[in-house]
Amino acid sequence: MNNENLRSLADRPADERRSIASMGGIASGEARRERKALREAFEIALNCPVTVKGTEMSAVDAVALATVEAAMNGDMRAVTILRDTCDGKPSEHIITEPTISEETRREIDRILFELDEED
Repeated sequence: MNNENLRSLADRPADERRSIASMGGIASGEARRERKALREAFEIALNCPVTVKGTEMSAVDAVALATVEAAMNGDMRAVTILRDTCDGKPSEHIITEPTISEETRREIDRILFELDEED
Protein backbone atom coordinates (compact mmCIF):
# COMPACT_ATOMS: atom_id res chain seq x y z
CA MET A 1 0.00 0.00 0.00
CA ASN A 2 1.27 3.44 -0.83
CA ASN A 3 0.67 5.66 2.21
CA GLU A 4 1.43 8.78 0.19
CA ASN A 5 -1.84 8.30 -1.72
CA LEU A 6 -3.96 8.04 1.44
CA ARG A 7 -5.82 11.17 2.48
CA SER A 8 -7.94 11.59 5.57
CA LEU A 9 -11.55 12.65 5.09
CA ALA A 10 -10.78 15.59 7.36
CA ASP A 11 -8.29 16.82 4.75
CA ARG A 12 -10.83 16.74 1.94
CA PRO A 13 -13.20 19.55 0.91
CA ALA A 14 -16.77 19.42 2.26
CA ASP A 15 -18.33 18.62 -1.14
CA GLU A 16 -15.94 15.68 -1.64
CA ARG A 17 -16.70 14.35 1.89
CA ARG A 18 -20.44 14.63 1.11
CA SER A 19 -19.97 12.73 -2.15
CA ILE A 20 -18.01 9.95 -0.45
CA ALA A 21 -20.61 9.69 2.34
CA SER A 22 -23.39 9.55 -0.25
CA MET A 23 -21.68 6.69 -2.11
CA GLY A 24 -21.28 4.86 1.20
CA GLY A 25 -24.97 5.31 2.01
CA ILE A 26 -26.01 4.00 -1.41
CA ALA A 27 -23.73 0.95 -1.05
CA SER A 28 -25.06 0.33 2.48
CA GLY A 29 -28.65 0.39 1.20
CA GLU A 30 -27.82 -2.08 -1.58
CA ALA A 31 -26.13 -4.45 0.87
CA ARG A 32 -29.11 -4.22 3.24
CA ARG A 33 -31.54 -5.04 0.42
CA GLU A 34 -29.40 -8.02 -0.67
CA ARG A 35 -29.29 -9.40 2.90
CA LYS A 36 -33.07 -8.98 3.21
CA ALA A 37 -33.67 -10.80 -0.08
CA LEU A 38 -31.39 -13.65 0.99
CA ARG A 39 -33.08 -13.89 4.40
CA GLU A 40 -36.52 -14.04 2.73
CA ALA A 41 -35.31 -16.73 0.31
CA PHE A 42 -34.02 -18.81 3.23
CA GLU A 43 -37.31 -18.41 5.09
CA ILE A 44 -39.23 -19.65 2.04
CA ALA A 45 -36.82 -22.57 1.50
CA LEU A 46 -36.91 -23.59 5.16
CA ASN A 47 -40.71 -23.72 5.13
CA CYS A 48 -40.86 -25.96 2.06
CA PRO A 49 -41.96 -29.53 2.70
CA VAL A 50 -39.32 -32.26 2.42
CA THR A 51 -39.44 -36.00 2.91
CA VAL A 52 -36.92 -37.52 5.30
CA LYS A 53 -36.93 -41.25 6.01
CA GLY A 54 -40.42 -41.53 4.58
CA THR A 55 -41.83 -38.72 6.72
CA GLU A 56 -42.93 -35.38 5.30
CA MET A 57 -41.79 -32.39 7.34
CA SER A 58 -40.59 -28.82 6.86
CA ALA A 59 -36.98 -28.17 5.97
CA VAL A 60 -36.55 -26.54 9.40
CA ASP A 61 -37.65 -29.77 11.08
CA ALA A 62 -35.30 -31.75 8.84
CA VAL A 63 -32.37 -29.53 9.77
CA ALA A 64 -33.24 -29.85 13.46
CA LEU A 65 -33.44 -33.64 13.14
CA ALA A 66 -30.10 -33.81 11.32
CA THR A 67 -28.50 -31.62 14.01
CA VAL A 68 -29.81 -33.85 16.81
CA GLU A 69 -28.62 -36.98 14.97
CA ALA A 70 -25.17 -35.45 14.45
CA ALA A 71 -24.96 -34.53 18.15
CA MET A 72 -25.97 -38.06 19.12
CA ASN A 73 -23.17 -39.39 16.90
CA GLY A 74 -20.61 -37.31 18.77
CA ASP A 75 -20.37 -34.17 16.61
CA MET A 76 -19.42 -31.56 19.23
CA ARG A 77 -20.24 -28.65 16.91
CA ALA A 78 -23.80 -29.98 16.69
CA VAL A 79 -23.89 -30.30 20.49
CA THR A 80 -22.78 -26.67 20.79
CA ILE A 81 -25.42 -25.54 18.28
CA LEU A 82 -28.13 -27.39 20.22
CA ARG A 83 -26.95 -25.99 23.55
CA ASP A 84 -26.78 -22.42 22.24
CA THR A 85 -30.16 -22.69 20.52
CA CYS A 86 -32.10 -24.43 23.30
CA ASP A 87 -30.50 -23.09 26.47
CA GLY A 88 -29.18 -19.80 25.20
CA LYS A 89 -25.55 -19.11 24.58
CA PRO A 90 -23.53 -18.82 27.80
CA SER A 91 -22.46 -15.33 28.79
CA GLU A 92 -19.05 -14.27 27.56
CA HIS A 93 -18.84 -11.11 29.64
CA ILE A 94 -15.87 -10.75 31.93
CA ILE A 95 -16.63 -8.90 35.11
CA THR A 96 -13.63 -7.30 36.74
CA GLU A 97 -13.27 -5.66 40.09
CA PRO A 98 -11.31 -2.43 40.33
CA THR A 99 -7.77 -3.07 41.49
CA ILE A 100 -6.85 0.47 42.44
CA SER A 101 -5.16 0.98 45.78
CA GLU A 102 -6.50 3.42 48.34
CA GLU A 103 -3.31 5.46 48.01
CA THR A 104 -3.75 5.73 44.22
CA ARG A 105 -7.42 6.64 44.64
CA ARG A 106 -6.46 9.47 47.04
CA GLU A 107 -3.83 10.71 44.58
CA ILE A 108 -6.39 10.73 41.75
CA ASP A 109 -8.89 12.58 43.94
CA ARG A 110 -6.19 15.10 44.89
CA ILE A 111 -5.38 15.74 41.22
CA LEU A 112 -8.98 15.85 40.02
CA PHE A 113 -10.38 17.90 42.85
CA GLU A 114 -7.20 19.85 43.65
CA LEU A 115 -7.29 18.75 47.27
CA ASP A 116 -4.55 19.63 49.72
CA GLU A 117 -2.53 16.80 51.26
CA GLU A 118 -4.22 17.21 54.68
CA ASP A 119 -7.76 16.87 53.19
